Amino acid sequence: MPNGIPRVTNYTTASWQHNAFTFTYMLHYTGGMVWNDMSVDLTPATAGQWRTPGIFTHDVTVNYRWNKWNFEAGVNNILDKNPPFVLDTATNTANAIYSGAMIGRYVFMQVNRSF
Repeated sequence: MPNGIPRVTNYTTASWQHNAFTFTYMLHYTGGMVWNDMSVDLTPATAGQWRTPGIFTHDVTVNYRWNKWNFEAGVNNILDKNPPFVLDTATNTANAIYSGAMIGRYVFMQVNRSF
């Protein structure tokens, strides 16, 4: 895996709709990675920590449509999964890869109106 980039990332969404309600479940997976020193992959013999495990996060939203209004509420990172450790001088994880998990679990609500 060049430069410690995960080979597999996946974002899967499943929605169910009944009348004005929609329920959506989202699964985000980022595969594990083997660290390298910019020339070769590290191994247990060459480094104390040499790999990062994969991570799953789960999100849900509930949506209600009424006339021209749209009401939505949801929870991101339901299980409050922390990002895995990646050697970094600022955050101890890879910001570009795991930024969604760094925030932890959070709840949101929004209201929209169409014109």
